[in-house]
Amino acid sequence: MKEWFGEKILGLPQLASSNGRGVDDLIIYVHWLMLALFIGWTIYFLYAIRRFAARAIPRPIITASAVTPRIIWKSASPSSRRCC
Repeated sequence: MKEWFGEKILGLPQLASSNGRGVDDLIIYVHWLMLALFIGWTIYFLYAIRRFAARAIPRPIITASAVTPRIIWKSASPSSRRCC
């Protein structure tokens, strides 16, 4: 499998030295690791996008009073509405 992946997919040349097999194996292992990381991060990215899209977007409730209009956010907690 390593020989096929190295020759057909990565296009590695034939061995020219005694250390060539170790170097080729390292290149192949690094590429498998990069593939695993790509798949893992893609799954996490899709999970994060789905969680973000499912989050409720707060909608303002605008109440008009005689002096000034007030905007009250539905999802805001009382402590987050404080100013300063």
